[in-house]
Formats: sequence, C-alpha cells, structure tokens
Amino acid sequence: MTTDYLSLITKHTQGEHPQTVPAFIIHSALVTKKALDIAQNYNTRHPDVNIDRRLLEEMGMLHDIGIFSTENPDLHTTGQGEYITHIDRGAEILIAEGAAHLAGACRTHTGITREQAITRGLPLADENHMPETMEEEILCLADFFYSKRFDSLFYERSAEEVREHLRPYGQAAVQVFDDLAAKYL
Repeated sequence: MTTDYLSLITKHTQGEHPQTVPAFIIHSALVTKKALDIAQNYNTRHPDVNIDRRLLEEMGMLHDIGIFSTENPDLHTTGQGEYITHIDRGAEILIAEGAAHLAGACRTHTGITREQAITRGLPLADENHMPETMEEEILCLADFFYSKRFDSLFYERSAEEVREHLRPYGQAAVQVFDDLAAKYL
C-alpha cells in the first residue's frame, strides 16, 4: 500500500505560516534522505535483510505532520497543545487519513520510552513511543541528525552533537541514540 504523502502534506499545511511549511518539507526530506542512506548502507552489510524503502520514504516525509496541530512559537505553529504532542497527533492524523500503517512513524520517531514520558511529565498517550520495526528505528535515528529550526535546517549534526543535543533530556535519550547508531551506522 502506498500513500500519496504530498497530498497529505498539502492538505494538512493549508493556511500555515509561510516559513513553516518549507521548513517542514526540507526537514522531512533531509531526514528521509538520511534514513534511506542508512538503510542502503545497512543493506550493503546485511544483504539478507529486507528494509522497505518505499515505506521508509513515506514515513520520513510524514513523521512530523502533527507539528501543525501544536503550538510552537519558534516554528510559527499555532495549534493547541505542547509541541511534543505532535507525535501522538500526527499518528491520529494518519489513522484518520487511512494511513494507519504510517502512524508508528509519528509515534516513535523521537524514541521516548513510556518511563521517560512519565518521569518528564510529558502529555503523551499512555504507551511506549519507542520504535518497534527496523524502518521505525532507522527513521528515529535519522531524525536525531536534523533540526527544524530555520537557522540550521540544512545542518547535519555529528554523532557527538546529537548526544550533546539529547543530554538535557537525560541519559536514557542519549542511550537510545547510541543503541540505534551501534546497530545501523
């Protein structure tokens, strides 16, 4: 099953801030490219493993679709609720659009465990937000390398910069990155 992600992006970004939509598309495309590169390199080392590249592309382009339903002054989004809720809201959007097979990309691309969500008091659905499939793991890993900030959209963080970025969220967040990097990079 393939999903017309460009139509979904167009539908769910109508009327948004003129800087936010291009930033969202650029970020999504860079994360998608990184994920596809990681998958290709992994497959070179493990040719017997089947990674669904089309699914990975769709997941990459739609993983942040929920940002438009949250409020984030830095990104000029004016929805309701805290930015972190974009992971659950994005999953809800994709389910409502008949793309439930992609909802996991939204829920899991931040790599937040249920325990982390509870400890940090995050307003998330009461479930694990850790990637479960190889495609979800690769997308989560790829997303760590890029920001949606307008001043650094095209900048790819180094592994050490990713760790530094994640440290304020706790050692568990850094460990998620390190585990995925060890597996796929």
